[in-house]
Amino acid sequence: MWLLGAVILVASSCSNKGEGYAEDLCDCMEESGTLDNAKEQMKDERPSRSERAKSGEKFKECAKPILDEMYEDMKDMDSDEKEEFVKDLIKGIIDTDCADQLMDEMEWDELEENIDETIERGDRKSGRGDVDVCDCVNMGKEMAERIGDADGDYDEIEKIEAEYEDIREECEEMAEDLSDDERRDLFKRAEECDDY
Repeated sequence: MWLLGAVILVASSCSNKGEGYAEDLCDCMEESGTLDNAKEQMKDERPSRSERAKSGEKFKECAKPILDEMYEDMKDMDSDEKEEFVKDLIKGIIDTDCADQLMDEMEWDELEENIDETIERGDRKSGRGDVDVCDCVNMGKEMAERIGDADGDYDEIEKIEAEYEDIREECEEMAEDLSDDERRDLFKRAEECDDY
């Protein structure tokens, strides 16, 4: 029966293939426990590091043959077919039971607050679109204080680091590809920040 299903999948259009792969990946999330971990995190019930590692390994083991097959299919597609395939894959992911379950766990009021915070942070960015250097100074101080307060709790430290991941990346990008003079100017601007 599974062989018949595989033949039908391969013989179907790109659209059906994309949707089929989305369902297969959702099955992997459910079977590996990755979906349950994601739902727990959305409820602030962070699973242990060992649980996340175990489910992550199971998911990779399950998903690898699916992704290998997907990449093999895409080799024979032209640019337009690949574009259509990816669109249908994304649509398929949104229509999976996994997406429905995650949506059910979504705290929509909290999401609205996060969007407002993101917009507010975006308003503080410089004309180049990067975070302001003072945002980076403030982030470093705030993050160090919170990690200190975690008192060696590795799960809590990992959670704190994850919260600051986006702005840390932006701060690192800010200093990339700068000349020595530009770096010195950046450090001088940092020294002028209130939280320096």
